[in-house]
Amino acid sequence: MKISSILLSLLLLPVMTSAQESINATCVDDGTFTWTTGLTPDSISENPWEFVPGTDSNAIDANGFLKAVASMHGKWLEAVVTGPGTLAFKISTKESVRDCVVTLNGTGVLTIPADSPWTSFSMEIPAGTNAVRWNVTPPSNLKYAIAMLDQVRLTASSTFSLNLTQSSGGRISSSPSGNAIAPGTTVTVTATADTGFTFAEWKGTFTSKSNPFTFTMDRTVEVIPVFRKTVNGAAVEASQLSFYTTSEGGWTESSTRASRGRTSLANQSNLMDCSRLWCRLNGPATLSFDLFISNYYLKVYLDDAFLSTWSVIMPRPGEPAPSWRTSTIDIPGGLHTLEFQAGNVSFMAGNEDVFIDNVSFQRPSLYTDLLSKTDDGYSRLGSIGWVYDASYPWVYSYANGWMWVHDAGAGYVWWDVDTAAWYWSSANAYPYAYLYGEGWVWLGDRAGLRRIYHYEGNHWQNVP
Repeated sequence: MKISSILLSLLLLPVMTSAQESINATCVDDGTFTWTTGLTPDSISENPWEFVPGTDSNAIDANGFLKAVASMHGKWLEAVVTGPGTLAFKISTKESVRDCVVTLNGTGVLTIPADSPWTSFSMEIPAGTNAVRWNVTPPSNLKYAIAMLDQVRLTASSTFSLNLTQSSGGRISSSPSGNAIAPGTTVTVTATADTGFTFAEWKGTFTSKSNPFTFTMDRTVEVIPVFRKTVNGAAVEASQLSFYTTSEGGWTESSTRASRGRTSLANQSNLMDCSRLWCRLNGPATLSFDLFISNYYLKVYLDDAFLSTWSVIMPRPGEPAPSWRTSTIDIPGGLHTLEFQAGNVSFMAGNEDVFIDNVSFQRPSLYTDLLSKTDDGYSRLGSIGWVYDASYPWVYSYANGWMWVHDAGAGYVWWDVDTAAWYWSSANAYPYAYLYGEGWVWLGDRAGLRRIYHYEGNHWQNVP
C-alpha cells in the first residue's frame, strides 16, 4: 500500500514540544545531579534521551551502569550541577549526528562532531547552581541521530587556576599572587605599562577598562592586559593631543614624508591591514589634518561610528601621482575617541603607505584663553574658574554647580543656584552676575560663608 505524499509530509513534521521528563541519574554514574530530558523544537521523534543496557567496555565502568542514548532526532539532556568544580564525562556520536553541543547555562562551551569515538572531556563549573545541557543536532536526513554519554562525574574544586598572560607593552601582577586561588577569593590584577605604552583594556575571561581590576574567583580565570603604544603628537603639530596605536606594528613617527613639519605619523606596514591610530578629543572643536595616501585606504571612526573613507591606488604611468590633501572633521561637545584605520587597497607593486600630518585642533573662541586638558574634560572658564566641560554646552563648576554655556563666542553662561533662580554672567564679568527678576548681584565669600550681595536691595544673602 502506498502512502500519499501529503500523509508522509504530515508524518515527518517537527514535533513542537517543551515537555520534559526526569531520568535516572545513576545510569551515568553521578547520583547527586538532577537530570531532565526533552525534545528540541525541530525534533521529529517522540522519544528523548533514554537508557539501554550496554556492552561497550570503553564506556561502561566497573559498576556496570547503563549508557545514556539519544535516539532519533533532536534531543537534549540536562543536569543541574552545583559548583565550583570540574565536570568530566565520556561521550561518543554516530555518523548520522550532525553534532552534539554542550552548553553551560545556555552558552556553548563544547561541540562534539559526528562520528566521534568515545572521548573524555572536562569543563569548569563555576560556583553556584548551573545547568549543563547536551544538545543533539538533527541530521539533514531521516537516519537515527545517536549520541551516548557515560561516566559523568563532578570533582569539587579546592582551588581555581588564575592564568595571567603577559602582553607586549607592559606587565601584569595580581594580589593575592600565585596560580592556585581558593574559590570565593577576591583578586585584584594590575597592569603596568612600559615606557611609551599605555594600558587599554582587559581581555580573557573578563573584559574591562578599569585598572586595577577586581573580581571574585568562581572558576578558572584567564586575564590578558592589552597595551597601546604612545605616538608623539608633536610629530603632527598637535602637542595637546595624545595619540596611541597598536602595540605591535601600527603607526610610527616618520621623517620619510611630511606636509609642513619635519616629521609625520605614518603607516607603512604594507601587508598589515587595519593598523589603528587613536586620539581622545574634548569637543566642541574642528579637527583638520593633512593626508597623503597611496595604494592604501584610511577609514575614520568617531566613538566607533564610521565617518568616512579615503583611498588611493598607485597611478599607472602618465597619471598624476598621489599628493597631500586637507580634510576636516567636526567634533561635537564632550569627550570622544577618534580612530584612524589604515589598510591595503590592493597588492600592486609600488609604495604602499599613508601619512597624517599638520593636525589642527580648533575649539570655539570661548576656549581661546582656557587652560584646557583635552584628555580629561577639565577647563578653566575665565574668572569662573575650573569647570568640567565633557558634557558641553553644560559645564560643571565646583562653586556654582551645573552651568549652561549659551554663547560660546562671548562666554555667556546661565546657571541655577540653590535659590531656585537663574543667574547670568560671562567668563569675564564673573563674580558679577545678573539674577533674573532681581538685578545685579555679587557672588563671593564672607566670613567663610558662601554669600550673595544684592546691589538693588543693598543686602547680603547666605547660600546653603
